[in-house]
Amino acid sequence: MHGIKREQTLKSAKEKAAIRTKLARFQMLSRVLLDQKRKKVYNEEALANTELMLKRQPDFNTIWNYRREILLNITEILDGDACKGIWVKDLKLVAYGLGHKNPKSYCLWHHRRWIVTQWIEGVAKASRNEILQQELGLCTTFLKADERNFHCWNYRRFIAEKTKLTPEVNFDFTTEKIQENFSNYSALHQRMLLFKQMGAQPGCAELSNDAKQKIASQVDTELEMVNQAIFTEPDDQSSWIYMRSLLAWAREKLGDSLTMPMVDKMIQSCQELLEDDEDLKWPLVTQFHFLKMKGKVKELNISKLAIIDPWHANYYFDQKTPDTE
Repeated sequence: MHGIKREQTLKSAKEKAAIRTKLARFQMLSRVLLDQKRKKVYNEEALANTELMLKRQPDFNTIWNYRREILLNITEILDGDACKGIWVKDLKLVAYGLGHKNPKSYCLWHHRRWIVTQWIEGVAKASRNEILQQELGLCTTFLKADERNFHCWNYRRFIAEKTKLTPEVNFDFTTEKIQENFSNYSALHQRMLLFKQMGAQPGCAELSNDAKQKIASQVDTELEMVNQAIFTEPDDQSSWIYMRSLLAWAREKLGDSLTMPMVDKMIQSCQELLEDDEDLKWPLVTQFHFLKMKGKVKELNISKLAIIDPWHANYYFDQKTPDTE
């Protein structure tokens, strides 16, 4: 988990001997599998050997590639029902790795995506929907364990696309996760993607006035929620970064006439927080970015900002220069 250091402990001679034995077995199995891969051995024994290896080391990408070669060879002559047992077994193998080894393994999540893709291509629509609903349930379970597991969020987007979930349904899911914890930046990122998706009109270069007004209303409602978050926890950067991303996108889609009144509200919120505590970093940084958006950086105390955020001091002073020429 985040921010937890591994404890360094001295090992006894017996423990070191056990590690050496385990390493020797690992190296032997690796040599066997790589040799079988070179020889294109695609049988049940080789498949069992890959499972043995991947349970020990789920991030061995070459062996996952070899396992996929074997599976494609075996399932090539089978029908959809016969393949079901194979795919279910592999999903269990991945679930074991995610649950007991590494829930953020690129190899495991990639293989799960590959399994589902292969499986749903060979089954009826009803069975396909059942499989995808099960995978959505798995995502919910993993996100309860770690709400910021971006591998799981990416996988959920893949499943949602296959399931053809509407942006509104996905939006409701992110609302649920954010209500549990507004610091969940993965959920906020997903929410930003959904805003962009809902704001898209295929085949239209320019949004209609009605569409712009609808989006502006949605953004305004969203900013009310963000406003509550920043007043509750002004040091949490997730809310501030999301606010800036949302308004930058809104300006691009809606133009200044609809966006700037919302920007002004957020500048006022920043000012109210700074009146209570002038040393708060994120209200001052956000105020800077919004005033820059309006071409009014010179109204801000850049020296104060440079002290609070010294790593970006030169950038702040450089941005103020055009306004003072």
